[in-house]
Amino acid sequence: MASKEDILNKIIAVLEENNHLTITEISSKIGSNWKTTNDNLEILRKLKLVNIYNEGKKTLASLKTNNTFFNLPLTKEQEDDANTLFYHINKKVIERHKETKAVACQKIAVEVIKKLDFLHIPVGWYQYGGISIFSNVISSHIPQEYDNNKEKAIINTIDDVMKTTFDGTEYCNGYIRRQYEKNENNIYLSKLELEKIFKETNMSYNHLLRQFLNLLAGMNKHDYLNQIKSEFNETLIEMLLSTQFETKIEKIFPYLEMAFLDFWNYFAIINFKSTLLENKEIAFSKEELDSTFNEEILNRKMTFEHSFERLENKFAEQ
Repeated sequence: MASKEDILNKIIAVLEENNHLTITEISSKIGSNWKTTNDNLEILRKLKLVNIYNEGKKTLASLKTNNTFFNLPLTKEQEDDANTLFYHINKKVIERHKETKAVACQKIAVEVIKKLDFLHIPVGWYQYGGISIFSNVISSHIPQEYDNNKEKAIINTIDDVMKTTFDGTEYCNGYIRRQYEKNENNIYLSKLELEKIFKETNMSYNHLLRQFLNLLAGMNKHDYLNQIKSEFNETLIEMLLSTQFETKIEKIFPYLEMAFLDFWNYFAIINFKSTLLENKEIAFSKEELDSTFNEEILNRKMTFEHSFERLENKFAEQ
Protein backbone atom coordinates (compact mmCIF):
# COMPACT_ATOMS: atom_id res chain seq x y z
CA MET A 1 0.00 0.00 0.00
CA ALA A 2 1.41 3.41 -1.00
CA SER A 3 2.29 5.80 1.83
CA LYS A 4 0.71 9.25 2.06
CA GLU A 5 4.04 10.80 1.04
CA ASP A 6 4.16 8.57 -2.06
CA ILE A 7 0.61 9.57 -3.06
CA LEU A 8 1.33 13.26 -2.56
CA ASN A 9 4.49 13.01 -4.68
CA LYS A 10 2.62 11.08 -7.39
CA ILE A 11 -0.09 13.74 -7.59
CA ILE A 12 2.50 16.49 -7.95
CA ALA A 13 4.36 14.51 -10.63
CA VAL A 14 1.15 13.91 -12.60
CA LEU A 15 0.19 17.61 -12.48
CA GLU A 16 3.71 18.64 -13.49
CA GLU A 17 3.30 16.51 -16.61
CA ASN A 18 -0.27 17.59 -17.39
CA ASN A 19 -1.70 20.46 -15.35
CA HIS A 20 -5.47 21.04 -14.95
CA LEU A 21 -6.85 17.53 -14.44
CA THR A 22 -10.06 16.27 -12.85
CA ILE A 23 -9.86 14.30 -9.62
CA THR A 24 -10.99 11.19 -11.53
CA GLU A 25 -8.19 11.65 -14.08
CA ILE A 26 -5.59 12.09 -11.33
CA SER A 27 -6.83 9.03 -9.39
CA SER A 28 -6.61 6.93 -12.55
CA LYS A 29 -3.05 8.08 -13.28
CA ILE A 30 -1.73 7.47 -9.74
CA GLY A 31 -3.63 4.21 -9.21
CA SER A 32 -5.61 5.33 -6.13
CA ASN A 33 -9.34 5.59 -5.53
CA TRP A 34 -11.24 8.86 -5.87
CA LYS A 35 -11.59 9.52 -2.11
CA THR A 36 -7.90 8.96 -1.38
CA THR A 37 -6.95 11.24 -4.25
CA ASN A 38 -9.40 13.92 -3.14
CA ASP A 39 -8.19 13.77 0.48
CA ASN A 40 -4.57 14.15 -0.59
CA LEU A 41 -5.40 16.99 -2.97
CA GLU A 42 -6.99 18.76 -0.03
CA ILE A 43 -3.72 18.38 1.89
CA LEU A 44 -1.80 19.89 -1.04
CA ARG A 45 -4.36 22.71 -1.26
CA LYS A 46 -3.87 23.55 2.43
CA LEU A 47 -0.11 23.54 1.85
CA LYS A 48 -0.77 26.06 -0.96
CA LEU A 49 0.82 23.81 -3.57
CA VAL A 50 -2.33 23.09 -5.57
CA ASN A 51 -5.40 25.01 -6.73
CA ILE A 52 -8.76 23.23 -6.79
CA TYR A 53 -11.53 24.86 -8.83
CA ASN A 54 -14.82 24.09 -10.56
CA GLU A 55 -15.32 24.26 -14.31
CA GLY A 56 -18.95 23.55 -15.10
CA LYS A 57 -19.82 20.34 -13.26
CA LYS A 58 -16.19 19.21 -13.09
CA THR A 59 -13.77 19.74 -10.20
CA LEU A 60 -10.20 20.19 -11.40
CA ALA A 61 -6.80 20.57 -9.80
CA SER A 62 -3.70 22.40 -10.97
CA LEU A 63 -0.29 23.10 -9.52
CA LYS A 64 0.22 26.63 -8.30
CA THR A 65 2.61 28.45 -10.59
CA ASN A 66 4.24 31.86 -10.77
CA ASN A 67 1.88 32.85 -13.59
CA THR A 68 -0.50 34.89 -11.43
CA PHE A 69 -0.30 37.52 -8.73
CA PHE A 70 -0.43 35.93 -5.26
CA ASN A 71 -0.75 32.51 -6.97
CA LEU A 72 -4.46 33.08 -7.54
CA PRO A 73 -5.97 30.21 -9.56
CA LEU A 74 -6.80 30.31 -13.25
CA THR A 75 -8.66 27.62 -15.15
CA LYS A 76 -6.93 26.11 -18.16
CA GLU A 77 -9.18 28.14 -20.48
CA GLN A 78 -8.39 31.38 -18.61
CA GLU A 79 -4.67 30.60 -18.70
CA ASP A 80 -4.76 29.85 -22.43
CA ASP A 81 -6.73 33.04 -23.09
CA ALA A 82 -4.32 35.12 -20.99
CA ASN A 83 -1.24 33.68 -22.71
CA THR A 84 -2.70 34.40 -26.16
CA LEU A 85 -3.85 37.89 -25.17
CA PHE A 86 -0.49 38.96 -23.77
CA TYR A 87 1.49 37.32 -26.58
CA HIS A 88 -0.26 39.55 -29.11
CA ILE A 89 -0.20 42.64 -26.87
CA ASN A 90 3.58 42.26 -26.50
CA LYS A 91 3.94 41.91 -30.25
CA LYS A 92 1.89 45.06 -30.96
CA VAL A 93 3.61 47.11 -28.25
CA ILE A 94 7.06 46.19 -29.56
CA GLU A 95 5.96 47.18 -33.09
CA ARG A 96 4.90 50.61 -31.80
CA HIS A 97 7.44 51.35 -29.06
CA LYS A 98 10.40 49.02 -29.83
CA GLU A 99 10.19 47.62 -26.29
CA THR A 100 7.62 46.06 -24.00
CA LYS A 101 6.81 46.69 -20.35
CA ALA A 102 4.44 44.58 -18.28
CA VAL A 103 2.58 47.52 -16.73
CA ALA A 104 1.69 49.04 -20.13
CA CYS A 105 0.63 45.64 -21.48
CA GLN A 106 -1.67 45.21 -18.49
CA LYS A 107 -3.41 48.52 -19.26
CA ILE A 108 -4.18 47.34 -22.80
CA ALA A 109 -5.24 43.89 -21.53
CA VAL A 110 -7.81 45.33 -19.10
CA GLU A 111 -9.49 47.25 -21.93
CA VAL A 112 -9.50 44.20 -24.22
CA ILE A 113 -10.95 41.99 -21.46
CA LYS A 114 -13.78 44.52 -20.98
CA LYS A 115 -14.65 44.41 -24.68
CA LEU A 116 -14.54 40.62 -25.29
CA ASP A 117 -17.25 38.62 -23.52
CA PHE A 118 -15.38 35.31 -23.91
CA LEU A 119 -12.36 36.53 -21.92
CA HIS A 120 -13.10 35.62 -18.31
CA ILE A 121 -9.75 36.69 -16.86
CA PRO A 122 -10.11 38.26 -13.38
CA VAL A 123 -9.19 41.94 -13.13
CA GLY A 124 -8.53 44.10 -10.07
CA TRP A 125 -6.90 47.42 -9.15
CA TYR A 126 -3.49 47.05 -7.52
CA GLN A 127 -0.29 49.12 -7.13
CA TYR A 128 -0.38 50.72 -10.58
CA GLY A 129 -4.10 50.54 -11.30
CA GLY A 130 -6.20 48.01 -13.18
CA ILE A 131 -4.48 44.72 -14.03
CA SER A 132 -5.38 41.15 -14.82
CA ILE A 133 -4.21 38.58 -12.28
CA PHE A 134 -2.02 36.98 -14.98
CA SER A 135 1.56 38.02 -14.21
CA ASN A 136 3.62 36.04 -16.73
CA VAL A 137 3.16 38.90 -19.18
CA ILE A 138 6.46 39.20 -21.03
CA SER A 139 7.12 35.47 -21.61
CA SER A 140 3.56 34.58 -22.68
CA HIS A 141 2.93 32.22 -25.61
CA ILE A 142 0.10 30.93 -27.81
CA PRO A 143 -1.08 27.50 -26.60
CA GLN A 144 -1.28 24.67 -29.10
CA GLU A 145 -4.60 24.33 -30.93
CA TYR A 146 -5.92 27.68 -29.68
CA ASP A 147 -9.23 28.69 -31.27
CA ASN A 148 -8.53 30.72 -34.45
CA ASN A 149 -11.70 32.79 -34.19
CA LYS A 150 -10.92 33.79 -30.62
CA GLU A 151 -7.35 34.68 -31.57
CA LYS A 152 -8.53 36.88 -34.47
CA ALA A 153 -11.00 38.66 -32.18
CA ILE A 154 -8.22 39.28 -29.64
CA ILE A 155 -5.86 40.69 -32.30
CA ASN A 156 -8.56 42.98 -33.76
CA THR A 157 -9.58 44.26 -30.33
CA ILE A 158 -5.97 44.97 -29.33
CA ASP A 159 -5.61 47.03 -32.53
CA ASP A 160 -8.82 48.90 -31.73
CA VAL A 161 -7.80 49.64 -28.13
CA MET A 162 -4.34 50.85 -29.14
CA LYS A 163 -5.78 53.10 -31.86
CA THR A 164 -8.45 54.63 -29.64
CA THR A 165 -7.71 54.49 -25.91
CA PHE A 166 -3.92 54.68 -26.16
CA ASP A 167 -3.30 56.40 -29.49
CA GLY A 168 -0.64 59.10 -29.21
CA THR A 169 -0.14 58.28 -25.53
CA GLU A 170 3.30 58.56 -23.93
CA TYR A 171 4.83 55.16 -23.20
CA CYS A 172 4.53 53.83 -20.53
CA ASN A 173 3.58 56.37 -17.83
CA GLY A 174 1.07 57.82 -20.26
CA TYR A 175 -0.70 54.46 -20.47
CA ILE A 176 -0.98 54.42 -16.69
CA ARG A 177 -2.36 57.96 -16.47
CA ARG A 178 -4.75 57.34 -19.38
CA GLN A 179 -6.29 54.39 -17.54
CA TYR A 180 -6.75 56.43 -14.36
CA GLU A 181 -8.33 59.31 -16.29
CA LYS A 182 -10.62 57.04 -18.32
CA ASN A 183 -11.91 55.47 -15.10
CA GLU A 184 -12.03 58.85 -13.28
CA ASN A 185 -10.09 57.28 -10.43
CA ASN A 186 -9.04 60.26 -8.31
CA ILE A 187 -7.27 58.10 -5.73
CA TYR A 188 -4.78 56.83 -8.31
CA LEU A 189 -4.50 60.21 -10.05
CA SER A 190 -3.63 61.86 -6.72
CA LYS A 191 -1.07 59.15 -6.10
CA LEU A 192 0.64 60.05 -9.41
CA GLU A 193 0.75 63.71 -8.41
CA LEU A 194 2.15 62.89 -4.96
CA GLU A 195 4.89 60.77 -6.53
CA LYS A 196 5.87 63.76 -8.68
CA ILE A 197 5.88 66.05 -5.64
CA PHE A 198 8.18 63.73 -3.70
CA LYS A 199 10.69 63.92 -6.59
CA GLU A 200 10.67 67.72 -6.79
CA THR A 201 13.45 69.83 -5.33
CA ASN A 202 11.19 72.86 -4.83
CA MET A 203 8.10 71.25 -3.38
CA SER A 204 4.88 73.30 -3.16
CA TYR A 205 3.22 72.96 0.25
CA ASN A 206 -0.19 73.92 -1.19
CA HIS A 207 0.11 71.35 -3.99
CA LEU A 208 1.09 68.64 -1.49
CA LEU A 209 -1.83 69.49 0.78
CA ARG A 210 -4.31 69.55 -2.10
CA GLN A 211 -3.23 66.14 -3.42
CA PHE A 212 -3.37 64.48 0.00
CA LEU A 213 -6.86 65.90 0.53
CA ASN A 214 -7.91 64.66 -2.94
CA LEU A 215 -6.56 61.22 -2.09
CA LEU A 216 -8.45 61.04 1.20
CA ALA A 217 -11.64 62.38 -0.40
CA GLY A 218 -11.45 59.62 -3.01
CA MET A 219 -11.06 57.00 -0.31
CA ASN A 220 -14.15 58.28 1.48
CA LYS A 221 -16.30 56.99 -1.40
CA HIS A 222 -15.42 53.34 -0.66
CA ASP A 223 -16.76 51.62 2.44
CA TYR A 224 -14.26 48.77 2.16
CA LEU A 225 -11.48 51.29 2.88
CA ASN A 226 -12.93 52.18 6.29
CA GLN A 227 -10.18 50.29 8.11
CA ILE A 228 -7.55 52.50 6.46
CA LYS A 229 -9.51 55.74 6.75
CA SER A 230 -9.97 55.42 10.49
CA GLU A 231 -6.25 54.79 11.00
CA PHE A 232 -4.93 57.43 8.62
CA ASN A 233 -7.29 60.28 7.79
CA GLU A 234 -7.80 62.20 11.02
CA THR A 235 -4.17 62.17 12.15
CA LEU A 236 -2.78 63.06 8.73
CA ILE A 237 -5.29 65.86 8.10
CA GLU A 238 -4.60 67.31 11.54
CA MET A 239 -0.88 67.26 10.77
CA LEU A 240 -1.25 68.74 7.27
CA LEU A 241 -3.47 71.58 8.49
CA SER A 242 -1.27 72.40 11.47
CA THR A 243 0.32 75.84 11.45
CA GLN A 244 3.64 74.09 12.17
CA PHE A 245 3.52 71.78 9.15
CA GLU A 246 4.92 74.21 6.58
CA THR A 247 7.79 75.19 8.86
CA LYS A 248 8.63 71.55 9.61
CA ILE A 249 8.16 70.15 6.12
CA GLU A 250 11.85 69.99 5.25
CA LYS A 251 12.66 68.04 8.42
CA ILE A 252 9.81 65.55 8.15
CA PHE A 253 9.72 65.23 4.35
CA PRO A 254 11.64 61.89 4.12
CA TYR A 255 9.41 60.43 6.86
CA LEU A 256 6.29 61.66 5.10
CA GLU A 257 7.42 60.06 1.83
CA MET A 258 8.18 56.72 3.53
CA ALA A 259 4.85 56.77 5.37
CA PHE A 260 3.07 57.45 2.09
CA LEU A 261 4.85 54.58 0.28
CA ASP A 262 4.02 52.16 3.09
CA PHE A 263 0.46 53.47 3.16
CA TRP A 264 0.12 52.86 -0.57
CA ASN A 265 1.40 49.27 -0.27
CA TYR A 266 -1.20 48.69 2.44
CA PHE A 267 -3.99 50.40 0.51
CA ALA A 268 -3.13 48.60 -2.75
CA ILE A 269 -3.49 45.07 -1.40
CA ILE A 270 -6.84 45.85 0.28
CA ASN A 271 -8.03 47.49 -2.94
CA PHE A 272 -6.84 44.56 -5.06
CA LYS A 273 -8.68 42.05 -2.90
CA SER A 274 -11.87 44.15 -2.83
CA THR A 275 -11.96 44.89 -6.56
CA LEU A 276 -11.36 41.21 -7.37
CA LEU A 277 -14.53 40.45 -5.40
CA GLU A 278 -16.41 42.69 -7.84
CA ASN A 279 -15.70 40.23 -10.70
CA LYS A 280 -19.17 38.75 -10.25
CA GLU A 281 -19.22 36.34 -13.20
CA ILE A 282 -15.74 34.98 -12.46
CA ALA A 283 -15.63 35.71 -8.79
CA PHE A 284 -13.33 34.17 -6.26
CA SER A 285 -15.06 33.31 -3.02
CA LYS A 286 -14.52 35.66 -0.08
CA GLU A 287 -13.01 32.74 1.84
CA GLU A 288 -10.52 32.08 -0.96
CA LEU A 289 -9.44 35.72 -1.07
CA ASP A 290 -9.26 35.93 2.73
CA SER A 291 -6.94 32.93 2.74
CA THR A 292 -4.79 34.46 0.00
CA PHE A 293 -4.55 38.05 1.23
CA ASN A 294 -5.27 38.46 4.94
CA GLU A 295 -1.82 37.55 6.27
CA GLU A 296 -0.10 39.90 3.82
CA ILE A 297 -2.64 42.65 4.60
CA LEU A 298 -1.76 42.35 8.28
CA ASN A 299 1.98 42.48 7.52
CA ARG A 300 1.59 45.60 5.41
CA LYS A 301 -0.63 47.21 8.02
CA MET A 302 2.05 46.71 10.67
CA THR A 303 4.73 48.16 8.39
CA PHE A 304 2.57 51.20 7.65
CA GLU A 305 1.71 51.77 11.31
CA HIS A 306 5.40 51.69 12.25
CA SER A 307 6.25 54.13 9.45
CA PHE A 308 3.40 56.48 10.36
CA GLU A 309 4.39 56.40 14.03
CA ARG A 310 7.91 57.50 13.07
CA LEU A 311 6.41 60.38 11.07
CA GLU A 312 4.24 61.45 14.03
CA ASN A 313 7.21 61.31 16.40
CA LYS A 314 9.36 63.36 14.05
CA PHE A 315 6.59 65.93 13.65
CA ALA A 316 6.15 66.18 17.45
CA GLU A 317 9.85 67.02 17.95
CA GLN A 318 10.46 70.67 18.83
